[in-house]
This record gives sequence, C-alpha cells and structure tokens, in this order.
Amino acid sequence: MVNIDGGAGPDDSDLRVLSRSTIDRLLGLLVPGSSLSSVSLMKGGFTNFTHLVDATAPTGEFMRLVVRWYSDLYQDPAEKARVEYGALRLLDANDVPVATAMYLDEAGAVLGSPGIVTSFLPGRLVVSPRSQQGWAAGLANTLARIHSIGCDEPTRDVLFDAEPVVTYFLDWDGFPEKLASHLDGSAVWDVIQSLKKSARQVLHGLVHTDFWMGNVLWSRNEISGIIDWETAAYGDPAIDVAYCRMDMCMVGQFEAADCFLMSYEAATGRHVENLELWELVAVAGVMPDPARWLSYWQEIGDTWSTPESMRRNLSRFITDALRRAVL
Repeated sequence: MVNIDGGAGPDDSDLRVLSRSTIDRLLGLLVPGSSLSSVSLMKGGFTNFTHLVDATAPTGEFMRLVVRWYSDLYQDPAEKARVEYGALRLLDANDVPVATAMYLDEAGAVLGSPGIVTSFLPGRLVVSPRSQQGWAAGLANTLARIHSIGCDEPTRDVLFDAEPVVTYFLDWDGFPEKLASHLDGSAVWDVIQSLKKSARQVLHGLVHTDFWMGNVLWSRNEISGIIDWETAAYGDPAIDVAYCRMDMCMVGQFEAADCFLMSYEAATGRHVENLELWELVAVAGVMPDPARWLSYWQEIGDTWSTPESMRRNLSRFITDALRRAVL
C-alpha cells in the first residue's frame, strides 16, 4: 500500500500522491462516518493516475472505490473528468459493463485536481487467451453493443469530437515529421490523405477511441468491464475497430484481428466503411517505432513480443492495409 500522507491534494508535479486529508474529505462527502482501510496506486496509468481506496462504512460494510486523476496530456484534465463521468453514466444506463460513476470533481475542489470517483470493477486483463476466436468475438460483440448506443445532441455535447482525438499527432498542412523516418511513412501519408478526401459518410456514434486489450477486463471467459473512458468521443465507429485490429496485429495476433472484424460485422449487420483510413491513421500514431509501446504490452502480460517482432508485425499490417486501400 502506498502514498498516504498528511498533506493536501495532488499538484501538477505529482498526481501519484493521494493524501490522507484528501481521502478523508472524499469519504466524508460520499459515505459520512466511514473509515479508511488502505489506499494503493493501481498499475497502468500511462497518461492518468488511478488509486484503489478500501474503506469501511458505518454499518461495517466493506467499500472499494476507485479515484482517477487526469494529466494534461492530450486534453484538458477537467474535460477528461467531465467526459469520462458522462460516458460512464451513459454506458451504465445502456447495460454496458462499466464502473458506476459516483462523483465528479471537475474543478478539483475535493480531490485537489480534476478527477472522478467510481465503483471498482473486478476482472483481469487477457492478452493470450486459450481460444483466440472466442476472445476476439467477445471483444467484437461488446464493441458493437457500445456503438449501438444512440447519441442525441445533449449526449454528443458530453463527448469529445473523435477525429481530433485520434489524429492529434498529424499535421494536415504538411508531411508529419514522425512519419519521415519510417520506411513506409511516405506511402502511409499519401494514402491517408487520399482516403480522407474520399471517406464515406457513415452514421456516427459513441466511440471509445482507445479500445484495446489493456482496457478490457475479463472474468470467467466473459467481459466484466471496459475501462478508461476519458477520451470517449462522438465519431466514426471504424476508429475503434481499426485501433483494436492494429494492436492485435502488432503483437502477432493476425488471425484474432480478422476474427474480430468478421464478428463485429456480423454483430452490426454491416460492412465497416473507412476501415483502411483509420487503420493507417492508427499506424501513423505508433510511428516511427512501434517498439516504444512494448513496455505497455509487457505490463499487461505480453511475454512473447520483442522490438524486432513488433516492427515486423507492423510492417505486415501496413502492407495489408495499403493493399486493401488501393483495391
């Protein structure tokens, strides 16, 4: 157990610290009379920080809460807090397995920095399943369920706009520098620009924007939770399909990626339009070297990938996406 002290809430220099005074304020607000048992910093936290808080209610009931703080990487922390809180409420109302949103602190008045408090989701990450087909189909069916949620205008106002979220690293006015040092960078950029101009108009909806195996919890061969909704957005559903497929392929799970696509199309009853565009945008996001993501994969259980295999797998994925794009 870590990071309990007597100081104030977090500051911009260290969001890893959850102080005792902050916890006491939070528990007093949510469950007056409850007492703290323990607090720990959860694994992950590539761009944000998450703490697990165990406490005892006045009735003696055990409570487990999750406190999430947001860094200013990519988006404003207050916006992230507002978006994740709103998305969780929407998803929960539509029976998608997500944590229950309990408290929004958009201004950081209680937590010391913008954040939210949710219930705890049980489950484990699965990156090397016994049945890749069943695993991929489970991911696809859950994603199709998410994409089926209706988004009226008030709902859209809660979410980010998906395209800027997933293309923040691209300079549309010139050749992106991050692509210049990759052998396929020029070809990828040329095709992205061409596909963007000819992209089909599709029905937009709720998009996770970071739907990958590191954000999906499993229990007894069933998905028990989808996490990390701070960049939930309104946009082209193919974004989620493309990013998840690239992540699978980057660690060598090509058959699973194909099964995932087929299962998703079967669940939605329609062909995924603009898939190659968003696959190549996803590729551009990990250029020039996909191996820089290896440590993230290792943290969630990948024991087989190497820098060389990730580079080789990404090249294979690029070749296939480019081939399909020009057919």
